[in-house]
Amino acid sequence: MLSRAARECDYQVVGSHQGDDFGYLLKRCRDLGFDYCATGIQLPLPVSAPKTVLENNYSAAWQAEYARSNYLANDPTIPYALITCGPVLWSHTYSRARPFWEDAAGHGVEHGVSIAMRHHSGALGMLSLARGHDKVCHREFAQFSLEVIRLGEMFAVTKFAQTVERLLPESIVVLTAREKEVLKWTADGKTSEEAAGILNISVNTVNFHIKQTLTKLNAVNKTQAVVKALILKLL
Repeated sequence: MLSRAARECDYQVVGSHQGDDFGYLLKRCRDLGFDYCATGIQLPLPVSAPKTVLENNYSAAWQAEYARSNYLANDPTIPYALITCGPVLWSHTYSRARPFWEDAAGHGVEHGVSIAMRHHSGALGMLSLARGHDKVCHREFAQFSLEVIRLGEMFAVTKFAQTVERLLPESIVVLTAREKEVLKWTADGKTSEEAAGILNISVNTVNFHIKQTLTKLNAVNKTQAVVKALILKLL
């Protein structure tokens, strides 16, 4: 899936380590007959370079090649998993990116399954199980697909949720009804004076609420506050 060594794309790899949660996932992957486990989390912010957190036990050579070839932007398993409900077989994407799969096979990463998930903040997560031997047949896939779903759910409520809250604390912000009203009118291009007239409150009160949202959303100005609130689905 995603390689923690990748650094040339418009994203930031902000951390990767194989902690207790990853160790458990790797053990379960091996119990199911796979050699590798990979997880990836991409946050929706910053807009220009979304933060990405990656963990895997792929070889250093494959991580380096994945980064050098900018495979994060061309890995066919990612968009396929994101539009599919439940686990997906990698073999369904073989015809879409032959150079990628030939390269992956050369590094012992050829057969696998992935499952994607979404956080309420807009963050995306993905769990992959991989191996270089024995194609995953549909019968085997049917046998372990429920376990993959369970592993995906465990990842979602532990590492995924914890990482989003740690790196994007704005995702758990609670805006008051008035703060939402002020931001909505600001998003529509209204000035503080216009918003005050619409809401029948003073300009000072409008500015107070704007200042509160700047603090809560860690924004430098009201434009950034509006963008963050919209992306994080707080409005």
